[in-house]
Amino acid sequence: MNRLSSLRHTATTLRRHSVHCSAPAPLTMKLYYAKPSPYARRVRVLLRERGLLSRIDEIATAPWDSPAELLAMNPASKVPALVLDEGIALTESALIAAHLDGLGDAAPLLPGAATTHLLHVWGLAEGLTAAAWLVVVEARRDEAQRSPAWLARQRNAIDRCLAALEPVAPLPPAPSYAHVVLGVALGYLDFRLPSIDWRSGQPRLAQWYATFAQRDAMRATAPV
Repeated sequence: MNRLSSLRHTATTLRRHSVHCSAPAPLTMKLYYAKPSPYARRVRVLLRERGLLSRIDEIATAPWDSPAELLAMNPASKVPALVLDEGIALTESALIAAHLDGLGDAAPLLPGAATTHLLHVWGLAEGLTAAAWLVVVEARRDEAQRSPAWLARQRNAIDRCLAALEPVAPLPPAPSYAHVVLGVALGYLDFRLPSIDWRSGQPRLAQWYATFAQRDAMRATAPV
């Protein structure tokens, strides 16, 4: 079973468990998030794209402060963390997305196993996000403790991911979770690493992002 199939199977199991265990009246799930987090933002975009916002209580938190409320849901003190109606907590963005993508009546956003093009984009966008996040985290360290070699490695990874994404732009018009992960990753670059002029070397990607960034779900979740 590949990773995508495993995520779908786990999410289906959780939904079946929820049907049997939840109270008759619909309850509200809780999503712990931090606005700057690209991993939390992608889930928040998915919620809005699929019309699920009314079923979620979004709770802003500061994971770097390790607040007790967040630690009770996710001992790693990371966001996003989704608390289901029955109290089960999901703590990885891909798993949360797989669960939420099966709720409601809207068309699913997660690309199926047959859509290899979108899976390819999703993977590259994950690599871009991870490298950018690692640069930001390294910059939080005292200057004397930072590793120039580590920062250079991540900056090179960012450049390579952007170069690999340019030929696949523009993406198909219908939004998918791959669109969301990529759009959020590029937005994170603009927010946290504005010195990286990624648009000049990736004009097709820049043109696609200029349009995608105007979607209501993206505008409503813009980091501050």
